[in-house]
Amino acid sequence: MSSQCCEHQTCVKNVPIFRNLKEKEVHKISRLIEQRNFSSQEVIFHEGDPVGRMLILRKGRVKLVRFGEDGSEYLLDILLPGDICGGDQLFSQSKYTETGIALEEVETCTIQAESLKKEIIDNPQMAFDIMEYLNDKMTDYRDTLKIVGTKDALQRIILFLLDRNRRLGSPEIKMTQEEIGNAIYLTKETVNRKLSELQKRGWIDIYGKKKIRILDEFSMRNYES
Repeated sequence: MSSQCCEHQTCVKNVPIFRNLKEKEVHKISRLIEQRNFSSQEVIFHEGDPVGRMLILRKGRVKLVRFGEDGSEYLLDILLPGDICGGDQLFSQSKYTETGIALEEVETCTIQAESLKKEIIDNPQMAFDIMEYLNDKMTDYRDTLKIVGTKDALQRIILFLLDRNRRLGSPEIKMTQEEIGNAIYLTKETVNRKLSELQKRGWIDIYGKKKIRILDEFSMRNYES
């Protein structure tokens, strides 16, 4: 078996929607994969581009953004290894509703929509797994809306950091202050002040340009504005 084939199978096995596949089915899906690499800050797809395929993030992080009329960037989500994009648009002639930009060196695996549809017909369980994944994503988006709707800026940042901690499964969060502000509609200056306040309380540590570590999750969860 070639090393590339092994890489493709690893990509398939790390994706939640393929978790119920048998080894033979994993091998079959892996043969449909096309792999692409992207540099940091490279655009992977633009808002308005036709979908046509499902994208699987194998390595790195990808931010999903929309741009306002004045060019302002609004962060919708950050994809992590194992996440998919385009799964909710496979069964219609759809276009991307956001722009995907690599935040670091990124490796993706893509599967043409028509090829994946044929596999789903042969394995209906896959359709249920896709729906379950998309339902979890919708829950994440609803949680984000609740965070954005919080009036107190410090509490909004606390809730956002805790939410990222939950999604990542790690106390370390790699995001710039500008990215945090774009995600929860706060200015970079406000984010800077509130993160400094949290650091003074000993609840977080900030190091480098885009690394935040949660130190006192208990106090953050019990904070009331």
